[in-house]
Amino acid sequence: MAVSRPVRSRQHIPLPAPDRGPGARSSAWTVLRRIAVAAGVIAVGLEVTLRAWPQLCPAQEQLKIAETTGFDAFVDDSLLGARPQPLVRETVHTADYRYAVALDSLGFPNHEPWPSHPDIAVLGNSLAVGPGVGMDGQFTTLMQRALAGRSVLNLGLPGGSPAQELRIYQAYLRALHPRVVIATVWVASDVDNATQFAHWRSEGAPPDFTAYRERFGTTHGGRTELKRIRDALSRSYLLRAVYYAGRGLVRSDSLTGQVNFPDGEMLLLSVRAQRRLARGATRADVALASDFIRPLSTLRAAADSDGARFVVVLLPSKEEIYGATTFPAVLATVRDVRAALSAAGLPMLDLYSLFRARGSERPPFYEHDIHFNAYGNQLVAQALDAWIVDSVPSTPHTPRSGAGGG
Repeated sequence: MAVSRPVRSRQHIPLPAPDRGPGARSSAWTVLRRIAVAAGVIAVGLEVTLRAWPQLCPAQEQLKIAETTGFDAFVDDSLLGARPQPLVRETVHTADYRYAVALDSLGFPNHEPWPSHPDIAVLGNSLAVGPGVGMDGQFTTLMQRALAGRSVLNLGLPGGSPAQELRIYQAYLRALHPRVVIATVWVASDVDNATQFAHWRSEGAPPDFTAYRERFGTTHGGRTELKRIRDALSRSYLLRAVYYAGRGLVRSDSLTGQVNFPDGEMLLLSVRAQRRLARGATRADVALASDFIRPLSTLRAAADSDGARFVVVLLPSKEEIYGATTFPAVLATVRDVRAALSAAGLPMLDLYSLFRARGSERPPFYEHDIHFNAYGNQLVAQALDAWIVDSVPSTPHTPRSGAGGG
């Protein structure tokens, strides 16, 4: 006989309602605050780590960091805007080099006393002053060693432009009656340098030209407040690293960012610089004729009247030499400059082909830094030595009577 079991009724026991009172909200905010603090600590830790080991950053960020390292002891100069601090003796250490800076009493990289009548005077910007190699390795010193018996004076000015080269000649060189005047032009930098110096002069030569140049893109580019905030945030290694890493993931880019050599050496190329150079030198924000070509023409006329041989030497950047393979437009700026120099009848010694040929197996530039390494300085010295031997007689230097003045 079946036994019936009692049926148990199921009772619904309601769960307590979540506590949505002030205590719960306080607890949620506490969790959020802890997350924010933890994120801040992690961000600070990453920032410190990247500043201590910048090689951990993306390649384009490493190049950006390299722009802010190196020699930076400058003083205001009413004639030139700024010049290296005279009589500096210091050691500069970057990711690419360690070298001793030694400057004369005017802030130029020469031994003193200067020759009373130098055979060769070289004008230019930072490429002329030998970053990483110092006075003994800069191409002007190598020239003097090879051209036994001829003196070479280096009046390179970091951040310089043709207008500043002209002023240096008028203020310091003309009275010395050099036999040869060489105006080196680093197209990748000098076009923008010329624009900045022209604006500085037209605005009444405000103090602290170095800071003026650093802020120029923000103050003269029609920049919005949002871009000013972006510029401020870009001082963070971490934020820049995140930016460059993210851009590399979402942007398909055919521009060359790295070059490898058979001996294992490597060069990093700035994608940003390649795009800038592709804009050319005839764009609306550049007055090539007045700010760049006219000072060189005036310098040439002064040298001619003083009896000196004059030449403009075109020096390449690594982006132009190695980026042109996949991005030919990177040569737009130097093409514009060549055309303008030719139209003005200025004599040129173009070293682009030399660097392209001799730089195929061995890099003449630093991995990160934009300047010539020891090999690059050797190439420039050899080219200038050959030009001088072929173009300038080796007879004793006799200054032209009556030449000089300011």
